[in-house]
Amino acid sequence: EPIVKQANFPFKDVSQFTGKQPIAYMFSLTDAKTVLKVNAAITGYYSSDISCRLYLLDEEDFSSEYYLGMQEKGTCVLSAALKPGKYQLQIQPTTANAFFTLDASAITGDGNDGFSEAVALSYNHPKTATLESGDFADWYTITLSKKQTITVDVSGGDLVSCIIYQPKAVDQFGFSGPQCSKPYE
Repeated sequence: EPIVKQANFPFKDVSQFTGKQPIAYMFSLTDAKTVLKVNAAITGYYSSDISCRLYLLDEEDFSSEYYLGMQEKGTCVLSAALKPGKYQLQIQPTTANAFFTLDASAITGDGNDGFSEAVALSYNHPKTATLESGDFADWYTITLSKKQTITVDVSGGDLVSCIIYQPKAVDQFGFSGPQCSKPYE
């Protein structure tokens, strides 16, 4: 169970983890669109990595819309265009009792920063795009009108990867979801 803290967006925190226990920051957004930027970093003499994940919660506090932060050398950065709603930002260290700083603020995005700004892709029509400096992810959506087998591929070297999220209406409990570069029906 994470330690839960209530927060008013934007927010900052400087604190210490209790063991490896995660900390969850609960906050709500009311603006039509907010582009959120999270910077989490381990500080002090501890050598640790830190993860950061953001969840949009529904009425039952379940999440089908979530964002994974980019981890690198004791830091985690997350950027996402968000709609109004109730959110949970969860951070967690890999080393017990590490000190950390956290900054969650609003920024200006590039117009392709989350579920709400996903650019439509056409079936069998490649899309070329460039991630600018400081832009960690671009979002795309695919709508299929009939059952078919497709493969989603992404290229751009070792540093480029992809995740395929299925809509909330798709019940995949107990089944593996689609993966990049692998055919899926």
